[in-house]
Order: sequence, then structure tokens, then C-alpha cells
Amino acid sequence: MFIVAFFEISFSERYSKMAYLHSHEYYELYFQFTGKRSYFCNNKHYILDKNSFVTTKPNTLHKFESDEIFQRILISASAELFSPLQIEFLNYLDEKIITFPEDAMLQIRETLESLIDLHSSTAHDKQVQIMLKLGLLFHQINVAKSKPIEAERTLEHNFTNYAMAPTVLKIMDYIQTNYNKPLSLDDLCKLCSLSKTWICKCFWEANHMTVFNYKLSLQLNKSKSLLTTTNYSIEKIAALTGFSSPNYFSMIFKKNMGIPPLRYRRQFFKKK
Repeated sequence: MFIVAFFEISFSERYSKMAYLHSHEYYELYFQFTGKRSYFCNNKHYILDKNSFVTTKPNTLHKFESDEIFQRILISASAELFSPLQIEFLNYLDEKIITFPEDAMLQIRETLESLIDLHSSTAHDKQVQIMLKLGLLFHQINVAKSKPIEAERTLEHNFTNYAMAPTVLKIMDYIQTNYNKPLSLDDLCKLCSLSKTWICKCFWEANHMTVFNYKLSLQLNKSKSLLTTTNYSIEKIAALTGFSSPNYFSMIFKKNMGIPPLRYRRQFFKKK
């Protein structure tokens, strides 16, 4: 029996200001047709404008924000759905904001809308058709991105949005670099020359999570990556990701993921 891994595709036209950092086990392919949004990933901000495209890899903390109406189509799909070369292409596109020319985006949108129709259909060969359409989509993206009008734009740390003030980005950079080491608010106070209260307030306003939850999310995402791409023991993974012991790591992992680390490995291990 032919089985396609996890695949979802949806269209949205709305206003959405509230955003929070999150991650998941699958790839996200995000196509924006109208409006302007802010995209945050790996401690960097990007602007998504008309006819923009961005890929988010599995187990990567990210979020989208906007203060206006926008149109987008989002594909969510597990790695098993793609060929090794397609995965290589998606990884190449990681952290790149691509803007397509209008004619190319019209073709891409047509393919995306046919994928939406396929996803809701009951055709007996639906799974095969989805994989073939995805192949066409990848071809269209590759051709369009090679055109001279492609634009990649990144916001620097002086982004004016209060929610991602330079201080918050500085803290996030520090935690991401030191996620596997002990962390205290005193460390962050010395780093930023600010009070604990102000640091906690700014960080919560920006990310809707505490600095310690942010650190834990980074630890868990790294551990998930190691579980699914290496044969490292639980002991080694716990040490590499900054947990005090294998037992504590297993307890925290199960509490947050709902299953123990070894079961997660069996479920999501990426065979080479």
C-alpha cells in the first residue's frame, strides 16, 4: 500500500497580530500573496511582502506577525514526503526570503490551489497526485528563484517593533548560543544592564514565553534533532543539550512531548 506522510495545505486571508514562538516536527512552506508580515526565525527578523516565500525546517522556533490583512497559502509536510534531493533543496532555501515575479507567482498559486483541491478530494490516486504536484511546485520555485528580480531581505537588530527590540534579540542570541549551559537572570542583567523585572517583562511581551521556557524549547528542539538524526545514547544527548542527568532529560522530554525519548526516536527517526 502506498502511504504519504503527514501533509496539510490551507489558504488564509485575515488580520493576525498575536504571535508566539513555536516549533513542530514537519516542514512549513509559506507563500504570501498580499499584505506584509514579519517573520522571526533563529533570532532574526525578516519582512514578508507581496509574492514572498519562506521555508521553515522542523524543530525550529519561529513565528509570524502582522498588523494588516494578508493572503497566504501554507503547506505543512513531514520530511518523509520529500525525496532526498527535495530535502536538500528545502534546506538550501532555509532562512532565505524569496520574492517571485508576478507571472511566476500566478503559476505557483495555480499549482497550490490544485494541491488544496487534491487534499480535500477522495480520488483513489490522491496520494500519488499530491507527490507529483509537489514535484511541479519545487520545479516552479527553482525556476522562479533563479530570475534576477529575486530579492532577499533581512531586518537587522535595530528593527523598530517594540516586541522585538534590540535588547530582546540580544537576550535571545545569548540563550541560543548558551542553551546547553546553566542560565540565571543575573547573567542576563549583566549582559543587558537592566533589571530582572524589565528583562522578564520585555521578553514576555515579545515572545509570550519566559526566558527559561525559551531556553527549554531550544534544548528540546536540539534533542529531538539528535534523536532523529543520530544514534547517540540518551546519556550523550542529555549531556549535549545541557540536562543535568539522563533521567531528568527523559522526565522533562516526556512531560513536554507526551512520549519518552526512545519512543520519539522510533517514531520519527530519519533513515538515510
